[in-house]
Amino acid sequence: MTQSTTMLKAGARHRRTTPKGESPN
Repeated sequence: MTQSTTMLKAGARHRRTTPKGESPN
């Protein structure tokens, strides 16, 4: 769970337009 949250947070930081649950790619 920690890894998923970290990945989501990192992705949101790079791409704020990216909705939660979607990959930052």
